[in-house]
Amino acid sequence: MSSFGQLLPFLRPYRVKFMFTLLLVMATAGINLWLIRLTAPLWDALTVHRDGAMVAQTAIMLVSLFFVQAVLSVGHLYLKAWISQHVVADVRRHLFQHLHGLSLNFFAKRRTGELLSRLMNDVGTIQVMATETPVDVAKHGVILCGATAFLIYMNWKLCVVILFLLPLLVLVGRLFGTRLKALSINIQDQTAALSVIVEEVLSRIRVVKSFVQGNFEQQRFSAVLSQSIHFGLRRAMVLALFIPVITFLTFSAAAGVFFYGGSQVVKGTMTPGELFAFVLFAGILIGPVGSMARLFSKVKEAQGAMERVFGILATQPDIVDVPGAIELP
Repeated sequence: MSSFGQLLPFLRPYRVKFMFTLLLVMATAGINLWLIRLTAPLWDALTVHRDGAMVAQTAIMLVSLFFVQAVLSVGHLYLKAWISQHVVADVRRHLFQHLHGLSLNFFAKRRTGELLSRLMNDVGTIQVMATETPVDVAKHGVILCGATAFLIYMNWKLCVVILFLLPLLVLVGRLFGTRLKALSINIQDQTAALSVIVEEVLSRIRVVKSFVQGNFEQQRFSAVLSQSIHFGLRRAMVLALFIPVITFLTFSAAAGVFFYGGSQVVKGTMTPGELFAFVLFAGILIGPVGSMARLFSKVKEAQGAMERVFGILATQPDIVDVPGAIELP
């Protein structure tokens, strides 16, 4: 079962608010597209026609749309945070209750620090899958479809230049995302190991001091910490490569648009305002692809933590009550 599918039972109580949040996000994205479309007549009115009345009319429309967009943004940002906090709290509550129902044999095989890391650290990453991912997909989906439609309507040849790079951006995001997931799992393992050592030492500090094991425990902690630093630096290197590659591909597409679009303006087949709006549309078309690639890497990172959380939730106690068993008061 997919990670998001496992979250659906926790999202279901908030489905009405969740759907309303998606509608607000999609409306905000739609207004953003319309704002960009209005830049074409505004730019032409300023540079070509020099029409003051058109400039004033377009400016009033822009301010009105900005106000509506701001109101909608406040609503969806608050609702997204509200749903995220409640889903994470529900998962933590459910995991804590589930741990109480497991057999002692389970706790004999697991260390307290590891379980504490799963409950506090790993569950915290669920908000990426619970709200950020679907909200961003809805927003970027509207922007991608709307911007593509506007670009094809304005100049389909220029649109081909942009669309040519989209599959390459997706491929780059997938390659880097897979690597980030593996490194994130290692980092989460090292974090859990550090929690185990700290919990063991602090809970048995009298024993450690009585047997003069302070240096040994410090060396053990430093060894795990070094591994954590190693994986953290490898993850930082992957991210350091990932962002410049996406940026380079994005600016390459923008350069192609300026080169071809500029020649169309010189020939008189395209107005400066249309080129300006086209460049803005191209920017928001490529931007969501880069954002989706980065979101994909975040999802891959979160999946490692979620697999561990839901792995514990899938564990059943060794002794199960018979159906209809009477609970003790």
